[in-house]
Amino acid sequence: MGVAAVSAAAVIGSAVPALAAANQSAATSGTGYDVLTPNGGVHNFGAPWYGSDAGKLGKQKAIGLAVDAKTGGYWILTSNGGVQNYNAPWLGSLVTPVDSPAVTAIAPDGAGYLVLTANGGVHNFGAPWYGSDAGKLGNLKAVGLAEDPQSGGYWILKSDAGVSNYNAPWYGSIVGPNTTVSGITNA
Repeated sequence: MGVAAVSAAAVIGSAVPALAAANQSAATSGTGYDVLTPNGGVHNFGAPWYGSDAGKLGKQKAIGLAVDAKTGGYWILTSNGGVQNYNAPWLGSLVTPVDSPAVTAIAPDGAGYLVLTANGGVHNFGAPWYGSDAGKLGNLKAVGLAEDPQSGGYWILKSDAGVSNYNAPWYGSIVGPNTTVSGITNA
C-alpha cells in the first residue's frame, strides 16, 4: 500500500499523488521532510537523518513513517506490524501472525504512537487508547489514522471514505459511490 502525508504533525496518510504512485510515504520534522520507500529507505530533505531500514527488511515492506515531536526522530512501520525507531523511543510493536489483519498506518501522538490494522483495530504504544473500529467494518478496511493535537484523540479513515472519531471532533466525511481514498492527516 502506498500512502503518503506531509503535515506539521507528521501523520501518515494523505493522497499526495507523486509519492503514492511511487509507493512512498513522507513525514515532516518541522524542518523539511522525510520520504520513506518500501525497502525501508529514509530520504531526508531539509530534515535530520537518523538511519533507515534499507536492505534490512527481507520480505517485509516499510509502509508508514511517523516523526516523534519530542526528539525529531522517527518510527518506521513495517508490513508485519514491526516498528523500528531512529532517535525516537522504542515503545513496542505489533508483529502479527500470518492470519492477522494487515497493518495499515502509524500515527504519532506526542507521547508515543498508534498502529492501525485493516480491520479497524487501534493498538497503542505509549499513547492513550480511546477505542477502535475492530469488528465494525464489515467489508470495509481501515486505511488511515490521524491524531487530533487538541484532544489527543484520533480519526480512522475507512476505505469508503467514512471517518470514525475517537475522543476527537467529527467534522464529516466524503462517503459516496466510486470514492477512493488512501489516507488522512490532521490540519
